[in-house]
Amino acid sequence: MKYKSLVACVGLVFAGSSWGENRHMDDRLVTDALEKASMGFAENDVVYVRENSNKSQSNEQIKGVGGLVHVGYMGVESQGRTGNFTYSTISGSGDIYRTGTEIFSDTLLELPDGYSFDWVRVWGRDTNVDENLRFFVFQTCYPSFSAGAPDSTNLGTITSSGNAGDWSASVSLSDVTVNNTSCTYYVRTAFDDTGSSLRLYKVRAELNPAL
Repeated sequence: MKYKSLVACVGLVFAGSSWGENRHMDDRLVTDALEKASMGFAENDVVYVRENSNKSQSNEQIKGVGGLVHVGYMGVESQGRTGNFTYSTISGSGDIYRTGTEIFSDTLLELPDGYSFDWVRVWGRDTNVDENLRFFVFQTCYPSFSAGAPDSTNLGTITSSGNAGDWSASVSLSDVTVNNTSCTYYVRTAFDDTGSSLRLYKVRAELNPAL
């Protein structure tokens, strides 16, 4: 019995270690406190940025093809990074804009395990010539079977262009397979100003069955 337990424990440690090492092969460890703060993290948080990818922001509508899976969320489903986040709405149709001091809100993505996470598209309104809406697609992971601190990876970024009015843009992601055992996935929105000139309408994720 002791031998079997030892073998099982060794197997778990090896698997967790190998996966953890490979997970950040294409990522840059963020060491600059200001860069972390711009994404809504504290100085001591462990944050990576996915660099070796084909990320590209597009303002063109992406049409789905057979086999794709989409999940979508209204702006009002987004939760504040802290309890200080407050918001209001113009149309009452799921759109929100920031009214308080907390600038970040997070939209949790419920993604099917084992699928390839390929795209995120956002919809909003920007009529502010000086400030923007910024979006970060994050993967935050813990050890699979043991206690530990989280690390977060910015998989892609989208930024609105000032005074564009109603707009939509997307970002492609590279080599992201959904792993719900260790990780969660969310889109963090930064409202760089208060008021209805910056409004979040919708977030949508696109996935493919993994090959």
